[in-house]
Amino acid sequence: MKAQQPWLFSEPLETTVLTLRSILQGQPITFIEHDEEGGWHFFDGRQFFDGSELKLVPLKKVIELDQRITELGDLPIGWRAWRDAADSPWERESVKTKDRTRAKTAALLAKMQRKRIEVPPGTPSIVEMLREDRAR
Repeated sequence: MKAQQPWLFSEPLETTVLTLRSILQGQPITFIEHDEEGGWHFFDGRQFFDGSELKLVPLKKVIELDQRITELGDLPIGWRAWRDAADSPWERESVKTKDRTRAKTAALLAKMQRKRIEVPPGTPSIVEMLREDRAR
């Protein structure tokens, strides 16, 4: 007999949460957000979706679909978690950490874009490569 996981959510099972129709139809939950206002969002990892796909359901419903989300009941407000697949481990980050990471990445990318790439002497230009390719 399997031992029951401790209840980590501070919200009751009847709490209304936001999810997607695709989740209710069997897609795995791969992204969870505990937003700044304390709401819970359970998504399939897509960045964009139509508003008509959003569904409000009781927390109990998403737990019935995927018992592993109970592992994230202690996810603090303003944090999110994601995984690559239903059997992958959850990774967590705060929204503040995410924003700092994005800013750092953007700065590094801008620096890389400003850096001039030096091609070795004797490297043919794009025009020369196209001419050679057409001649074949």
